[in-house]
Amino acid sequence: MSSVLNLSLITVLGILYIFTYSQLVGNYLERIAKPKNMALLILYFSAILSAGINLYHISEIAENAFIFFMDKNEVIKAILYAFGFVSGMWFFSFAFFMVSFILVSMLTPRDEKSELAMGSIEIAGLHSTILIVLSFVIAPALISIASQFIPYPDMPF
Repeated sequence: MSSVLNLSLITVLGILYIFTYSQLVGNYLERIAKPKNMALLILYFSAILSAGINLYHISEIAENAFIFFMDKNEVIKAILYAFGFVSGMWFFSFAFFMVSFILVSMLTPRDEKSELAMGSIEIAGLHSTILIVLSFVIAPALISIASQFIPYPDMPF
């Protein structure tokens, strides 16, 4: 029964994670240009993919925490830890997206937002690549930090 509950929880949290993240990023990008041009659409879908990569990595830790607490019959803690890990990664994903705008703007001689508003595929591709590649690089490091919050018992050896 706990496996079904775990699957259901991760599914619901995953849908909420991607849906709310896509809404927030979409609203942010619409402030740059409305309707979204091709460059902004590339960046939009890349940001969602980046967040999905982060979700993929955190879901294993959320599942491990859920199983650990369910084995101890602590249902509330199981749900709270899973929700906490997914929520934390959601906030990280959005902060990462926003910081990437600052860094890419600092590293390129052009104004990134105006370039994206004019439809610069080159800037969108650069920013998208940074988001996706760094998600693959950074997420495992975040997972090793997150796993330390699960109060596993000390091993006797």
